[in-house]
Amino acid sequence: MGPAGLHTKYEVEVDGNALRLVPVEEEPLRTKEEVEQWVKSFLEWVDNLDPKAPHIPDEALRRESFYD
Repeated sequence: MGPAGLHTKYEVEVDGNALRLVPVEEEPLRTKEEVEQWVKSFLEWVDNLDPKAPHIPDEALRRESFYD
């Protein structure tokens, strides 16, 4: 797959303790019930994260650090 364009749509995938944004070719149609289930599952996943896990340091979130 080539580089993502300006209006590329993404899906969030859970990869262990990490989230990955994966470009999608076309936007799937979702029902209200599917969206509600996704939100419920996501919130349950967030609630189960280890609160003692290390946080991302502020320096790592600085724009300049993205390109090191």
